[in-house]
Amino acid sequence: MTEANNLFDFDKNAVKTRSIQKLVAPLIKKVTELHGDYWQQHAPTTNAPALYRECERTIQQFLTVGGHAIKQVSPLITEESRIKILTRLNVIKDNGDHFLETAENFVQNTSDIEQRIRASEAGRILLLSLVALLVEADKLDVLQIMSQSDKVRDYISGMANARTEAELIECVNLLKAEMTELTQLTHRRLKDITNPAEQDDLQMSLSLLKITTPIMVASSKAHIAHPELHEARANRDFAHSQMHAALTGVQAALNGQPVSEDVGISMYGNLSQLAENLDRFQNHIYMEHSSYRPKHREALERLLEDIVVGAAGVADWNDTRPGRSKQIIDGCNHLRQALQELLTQFELNCKKKEPDDAFGHSTDNAAKKVRDLRRHLRRAIADLVSDAFMDTRTPLITLIKAASDGNVSETQYAGDAFQNHADSMVLVARRVCEMSSDQDANRIVRYAALCCETLAPQVVNAALLLAEKPNSAVAKENMEVFKNAWETRVKMLTSAVDQMISIVDFLAVSEALIQEDTEQALKAIYENNGSTVDNAAGAIRGRSLRVCQVVNAEMEGHTDAYYANNVRAATHELEKSVIPTFVKRAYDIVTSAWEHSQGQGDDIDAEKERDSNEMIETCALIDGAVKEIRAAVLRNHNPEEVDSDNEYIEDGATTNVDNMSQISNDDDNQQVILRKLPEDAKQVIQEHVDVFKRTQREFNTDVGKWDDAGNDLIRIAKQMCLMCDDMTQFTKGRGPLKRTADVITHAQDIATAGNRLNALATEIANDCVESETKKDLQANITKISTLSHQLRITSKVKAEIRHVGDQMEVTGLDSVTSLIENVKNLLKAVILCVRHAYIGSTKFRLRNGGSQRVQWVLAHPDKKNLVQNPRSHGVIRRASEKRAPPPMQALNEFHPQQF
Repeated sequence: MTEANNLFDFDKNAVKTRSIQKLVAPLIKKVTELHGDYWQQHAPTTNAPALYRECERTIQQFLTVGGHAIKQVSPLITEESRIKILTRLNVIKDNGDHFLETAENFVQNTSDIEQRIRASEAGRILLLSLVALLVEADKLDVLQIMSQSDKVRDYISGMANARTEAELIECVNLLKAEMTELTQLTHRRLKDITNPAEQDDLQMSLSLLKITTPIMVASSKAHIAHPELHEARANRDFAHSQMHAALTGVQAALNGQPVSEDVGISMYGNLSQLAENLDRFQNHIYMEHSSYRPKHREALERLLEDIVVGAAGVADWNDTRPGRSKQIIDGCNHLRQALQELLTQFELNCKKKEPDDAFGHSTDNAAKKVRDLRRHLRRAIADLVSDAFMDTRTPLITLIKAASDGNVSETQYAGDAFQNHADSMVLVARRVCEMSSDQDANRIVRYAALCCETLAPQVVNAALLLAEKPNSAVAKENMEVFKNAWETRVKMLTSAVDQMISIVDFLAVSEALIQEDTEQALKAIYENNGSTVDNAAGAIRGRSLRVCQVVNAEMEGHTDAYYANNVRAATHELEKSVIPTFVKRAYDIVTSAWEHSQGQGDDIDAEKERDSNEMIETCALIDGAVKEIRAAVLRNHNPEEVDSDNEYIEDGATTNVDNMSQISNDDDNQQVILRKLPEDAKQVIQEHVDVFKRTQREFNTDVGKWDDAGNDLIRIAKQMCLMCDDMTQFTKGRGPLKRTADVITHAQDIATAGNRLNALATEIANDCVESETKKDLQANITKISTLSHQLRITSKVKAEIRHVGDQMEVTGLDSVTSLIENVKNLLKAVILCVRHAYIGSTKFRLRNGGSQRVQWVLAHPDKKNLVQNPRSHGVIRRASEKRAPPPMQALNEFHPQQF
C-alpha cells in the first residue's frame, strides 16, 4: 500500500506530451469518479461474473503485452530505466491481483456496502499504477534522445580534435548520420510537447545545432590548415562551443529544465517598464467616474512620473534626434497637464449619477496626449531603425573585399567599422522592444539580436584569417560560410524588427529623413564638402530601397489584391524608375562636388548653383515617389486610426469661463467653442442630434442592408450618410471637422455626392413605367437637390460665447440646430429615394425592356454596421463558465477517501 499512497502524490508536471495526456485522461476520469456516489449514478450490471472475467482477462493481457514490450526495448535503454519500468509493471500485477480478489468478494455479495467500497478503492489504486507506468514509459523516449545527443556530442568533439583533414571528413560523415537520427527523434518529440516555452527552447536549440554545423566544418578545416593563426582557432572554438551549448539546450528542454540564455528563447519575452506603464496608464484613464477615489490621484500621478522618467531616458539617448527629443519632452508636459484636468473632472463628477460633457472631453484629451507621447516615442525608435538598418550589406562587402586583397591593416579598419555597425543594429533592435507590448515579438527580436551579437566578432576573425592567407582555399571557404551565416541572421533580425515597426510610422519617418538628407546634401554642396554629399546621396538611395523592401514585405500576405497591387505598383515605380534616375544624376553631382572640394572648375559658384538645383530636382523625384507609396498604403487605413505627423489641434488649457471670451471670435476654433457651450445650449443641440440618430438608424436598416459592390446608388448614399454624421459630430465639438471651413467643404462634398445620386436615380426613374412610385422617386430627387443647396447655406456655422457680467450669452445657436435639422432632412430624403428606386427598378417591368442599372444584393451578414457602436475602453472580462480541469490537474488535486 506504500506504493499506492505514493501514487496519490503524483506530479502533474511529469506528463509532458499530448499523446500521454490522451492515454491517461480516461484513466484519470475513472479514478476521480470512483467515489461512494459513483454507483448511484450508473446503471447496475446484470452479469457481474462476466464483468469480473473480462477484467481478469484485460489485466492479464496488459501484463503480457507490457512484458513483451519491455523485452524489446531493453537493448536500447539503461539498466536503471529497465529496472524502474519493470518495477512499475510488477506493481500493476500486485494491484491487479488485489483488485481481482476484492472484486471476487464483492461479486459474491453485491449488497455489502463495505465490499463495494473496498472494490472501488482497489480499482482506483490499479488505475493510478497504470498512469504511473505510462509516464515512466514516456521517459524512455527522452532517454533515447539524450543518448543520441551524447553520440552527436562525441563526434563534435572528434571534429574539434581532428589532426588531419581526412580524420575531420570521417568525423563529419559519421556526424551527419547521427544528426539525421537526432533531428528525426527530436522533431517527433517536438510536436508532442505540451509546454510552449519548452517547445520553443527545444526548437531553437535544434536550429542552432543545425546552422552551426557548416561553420564547425569550415572553421575546423581552416584550423587544421593554419593552426598557427589565432583567428582560425577562435572560429573553431566558437563553433565548437555553440554546438555544445545547443546540445545542452536540447537536453535541458527535454528534461524541463531552464535553457541557457545563449540558446533558449523563452526568457526574452518580458516587457519593458515604459511600455507596461503606458498600457496601465491608458487603461486607468478610462476608469468609471463613480469608481474614482482620492487614492487614485496619487496612484495615477506616480504612474505618470514613472512614464516621464522612462520617456526622458529615450529622449536622452545619444542618437535620438534633437527635434524628436523635444517632442518627447513636450509630450510629457502636455500629458501632465491633461492628467491634472482629468483628475479635476473625476473629483467633480465622482458623486454624480451621469458625468457631464467636460469629463468626457478631459478623458478624450488625456487619451490623445497618451497617443501623442506614444507616437513620438515610436518614431524616435523608428528614426534609429531607419539609420541602423539602412544598408546592412555594405560593411560586410567592404570587409570581405579588404580581406580578399590581403590588406591586413585595411581589413582591421573595415572590421572595426563592421563591428560598430553590428553593435548599432543590435542596440537598436533591443531598443525597439522598449515600446512593444508584444511578448512574442520581443522574444524573437531579442534572440535574433543575441545571435548577431555573438557572430559578429567571428566574422571579423574570419576576414582577418583571409587577409593573412588570401590565397588559401580553406580560408576563402571559411569566409564564405561565415558570410552566409551573417546574412541569414541579419535577415532574420531585420525581418523581426520590421514586424515591430508600424508601416505608417516607418513611411512617415523615412519621408522626413529623406528630406533631412536632402538638406544636408544641399548644405554640403555650398560648403565644397564632397564626402558629405556622397554620404547624403547614399543615404537617400538606401532609405528609398528600404522603403521598397519593407512595403513589399508588408504586402506579401495582404488579402486585398486590388489594394496590394496598387501599393506594389507605387514601389515598382520607385525601385525600377526613380531610384536608377536618382543614382545616375546624383553620381554627376557627387563628382562635381569632389572636384569643387579640390578647387577644380572654371566658375565654381555657377556650378554650385547648378548642382544645387539638380539635387533639388532629383531628390524631389524620390520624395514624390515615397509620398505616392505612403498615400497608397494609407488608402486602406482608417484615418482615425492613423496618428498624424502634425500635432493634434491644441484645445489649450482654457477651461475656465474667463478664457472662453478669448476664443469666441476665433473662426479656426469653432469646434472648441461648440465643445465648451453652456449645458443648456448643449442640451438643445443634443435633442436635435437624438432625432438625427433615429433617422440614421432608419438609414442603416433600409439602406445599410444592401451590398454596395455592384450598386453605385447604395455606395453614394452610404458616403453621404458618413459625411452627414461628421457634420452632426462637429456640432457637439467632436469628429474630424475642426473649423467652419471644414464644414463648408464637407457640405460641398455632400452636394456633389447628391448630384451624382440624383443623376443615377433620374436614370432609374426614366426607365420606370408611369406609376406613383416614379412620381415619388422624382419628387425625392428634387427634394435632395433643394436640401443639398440649403445645406451649403446652413453650413456656415458661427456660434459665439460672450461673457456679460456673471452670465454667459450664446449667440448663433440657431445656425447649429438648423444645420442638424437640414442634415436630418437630407438623410431622410436619401432613404426615401433609395426605397423608391429599389421598387421602381425591381417591381416594375422596365419600359425599354433592358437590364437593371444597379444590382440589388443583400450585404453579407458579417459586414459591419454603417454606424458603429462606441468602443468600450473598460476591462472586458470573460463570462464565468464551468470547464473541466485538465486531466493531470484533476489527478493532482484528487485525494482519496479515508476508510
